[in-house]
Amino acid sequence: MEQKKKLVFFYPPGQDTFLRPIIEALKGEYNIEEFTGGDEQYFYKVLHSADICWFEWGNDLIKQVSTSPAYSKYVCRIHSYEIFDGIHHNVNWDKISKLILVNDSVKDIIRNGLPGAMGGVPETSEEGERLGAPKFGTSFLHLPESKIKVIYHGLDDKKMQIKDGKGFGKKIVLAGYLNYKKAPELALQAMAAIYEYDPEFEFHIVGIHQDLRYVLYFQHIMKQSPFSRMKFFLDPWQKDMNAYYADKDFVISSSLFESFHMSIAEGMLTGCVPIIHNWFGAQNLYPNQYIWTVIPEAVKIVQNYINMSIEEKTAQRDANRLFIQKMYSFDREMKEIRELLASL
Repeated sequence: MEQKKKLVFFYPPGQDTFLRPIIEALKGEYNIEEFTGGDEQYFYKVLHSADICWFEWGNDLIKQVSTSPAYSKYVCRIHSYEIFDGIHHNVNWDKISKLILVNDSVKDIIRNGLPGAMGGVPETSEEGERLGAPKFGTSFLHLPESKIKVIYHGLDDKKMQIKDGKGFGKKIVLAGYLNYKKAPELALQAMAAIYEYDPEFEFHIVGIHQDLRYVLYFQHIMKQSPFSRMKFFLDPWQKDMNAYYADKDFVISSSLFESFHMSIAEGMLTGCVPIIHNWFGAQNLYPNQYIWTVIPEAVKIVQNYINMSIEEKTAQRDANRLFIQKMYSFDREMKEIRELLASL
């Protein structure tokens, strides 16, 4: 009987939200170990014993192993924040077997950079000169196209369902960590405009503050009109988003940038209509009819849905769920991951 390959997942403590379903799905196929911290001796012991090392998030660990001899096949999955921190300019990609990206927008930034702000990671020295990419030692950091694989997130639609008998109401949710990237102040402005259109709407914010400035802002702004007149609920963090979305009708995104925005996809699976700000790449991920650039367009998305008949709303809700099932199924994600790992 052929011995299973050893696959080690490296990630910071508690940072396995997106990774956990993948680990569970692969447990019968690989000898799996997880590394979330330890002294340097233990780190290298785990590193040496692996056939494949998967580094979740582009952090200091991937930078460290890329500057040392390669002991096995290295896979790194980058989401989005890492590229704005410039981690991709501090990795020797010659030592990395595969770079997994979670959407084509992240690939575009990593490949081409942001003009005037951040160089991309080129395939050739000539491209490096043109992009103004930083140097690693005396050579440009090359990242051949063959090393990059875009694998979109997948969701288990069995865990996210439209509740039996779910009606059609007027509850809007902003879900997630509340920080500058989510731009919650923009969502509040959109909510205020929706309230002016229809004061029967109810607004829910569910998440965790990650910046004291936003704590201060929320405490202050909620006392001001029209927010003081609106039906606002600051809900605690939820472990079961399927149950939470069961009586909600819309889910809003006001982010500056997202690599996927899981709460939008989960909301669509559970029968919520998305209201998605036009961050870079949003149109590559979600239907254009739900994307807004200016606040009146966000209100229009709500108006269009509210004015539908019950039959039309039901059909639209089912179509949104089907969109996520087709585009972002967990089975599709795992098929692509298995193929990538088998190729190493």
